[in-house]
Amino acid sequence: MDIQELKDKLATAQADYDSNTTALELVIDSLKRQKKTEDDPAFSGSVAVLRRLAEDTKKVIDRLTGQIETAERVEKTKTIVEPLIEAFGTVPVNDAVEFRIEFADMEATFNKLTSQVDALQSRLAAIRALQAAMEAVGIAPEVAAELKAVRFEPASPKTYKLAIARSSGTRASGGSRASSSKTIHTIVEAGEGYESLVGVKIGKGQDHETWRALVKAVNPTLFDELELKRKGEHPDSPGKFSNWSGALIAERAFGVKATASEDEPAE
Repeated sequence: MDIQELKDKLATAQADYDSNTTALELVIDSLKRQKKTEDDPAFSGSVAVLRRLAEDTKKVIDRLTGQIETAERVEKTKTIVEPLIEAFGTVPVNDAVEFRIEFADMEATFNKLTSQVDALQSRLAAIRALQAAMEAVGIAPEVAAELKAVRFEPASPKTYKLAIARSSGTRASGGSRASSSKTIHTIVEAGEGYESLVGVKIGKGQDHETWRALVKAVNPTLFDELELKRKGEHPDSPGKFSNWSGALIAERAFGVKATASEDEPAE
């Protein structure tokens, strides 16, 4: 239905509404002159029918008005934006994903995204600096996985410094170690061949007390090899000690992902 047809229907609906409201006013005036009150059946019955007609017609008017506004906006957008689309052509980006934007929100959205990008770039720079520092002092990823978290603190509006993280609650992660003796990890995903691990819990009093216990139960051969490396007794690297994270191995070897929660004390 084109805009003109919608406008014709709206004009008809408006005429019906005017007629219904005029009739309603006349009936109410007549009943009042007859000393009829609103709780009188004759009053309420006659008025209710006309009020319903007026209300229904008003709903039609509102619906048609909305349709006309939408149609006019679409028509205006096509007229103006189609040449704009041609002028825009294609723009190279790093990762093209579909999204939409209202013209009225364009500047505010640009400013918001710019702010988010600046914050993300700052975090990325801080993480890269941490990785470089870890390499400089010789901390292997397997060793780091067993350490307490660290936090980046603003030393100034444009610089970060590193500190040990404060004690906090639990977090969801791929295969993180238990953050405290009360933490319970529940496996929610596992790799191919290890689907039976989904639902397994790691923590004190659970299916496995530790992530290392899980690794030992699932793959004893891998566990023994890792233990030999930890003790410096592996034949391929005798005397070279290499600590290992059960959670990290579970994630890499078994494809597990887990959520973490605090164990609720029994009442």
